Amino acid sequence: MLRQNYLWKGAITSFVLMVLILADYLYWEAQHNLITESCLSMFTGGYFLSSGDNQKTLWNPSCKLMHWKKLNDSAACLRKRSLGRGKANHIVLLGDSRIRQLRDGLIYHLTGMEHDIYANTSVTNIKATANKHGSTVTVIPIANLRIEFFWMVEMDAGDGALGAALRGLKLRKSKPDQIIIGSGVWIIKRCTAENITQEICLQGFRKYYGR
Repeated sequence: MLRQNYLWKGAITSFVLMVLILADYLYWEAQHNLITESCLSMFTGGYFLSSGDNQKTLWNPSCKLMHWKKLNDSAACLRKRSLGRGKANHIVLLGDSRIRQLRDGLIYHLTGMEHDIYANTSVTNIKATANKHGSTVTVIPIANLRIEFFWMVEMDAGDGALGAALRGLKLRKSKPDQIIIGSGVWIIKRCTAENITQEICLQGFRKYYGR
């Protein structure tokens, strides 16, 4: 009888432990999926917010990541996203100083380290100052994120530096999660200097962008 009681108590204990383990697993799996989906939405969508004059001027991503206050939360979100996908996060930026500031803003958001020499004149990072017109690769281990920045001042028809960079990315075995291109301002600047109308300038931009 005593032996049966021990066996019964052992069975109950084992069952309770299994329930607790399963509950714990389901909880953390749900948390992982929630964070992973939040991170994923950063790469897939968003919408413009309208200002008071009915002009859509502010981009608002749908991802909760962009609304979190703590740097560690953002880094953890990206890190868990990479674990769920089995590969590091990878963002490629191609463009001029505006896109470089986007890179610097992302680095600051994830690490707290300031690199933007225009937004913050107190930046003493010599490397950031010396390489402001150069291409860079930044790895942020805490977020398992690789940021590639290519300094590109103009769009081209595929036969210039931008076209070569895009072809190189296309040939890579591991493709970036997101590619952001921003060089349109330089086309407008050149059109203005050459007295080309904005309409014709826009047509040229669309032609290059379509390729």
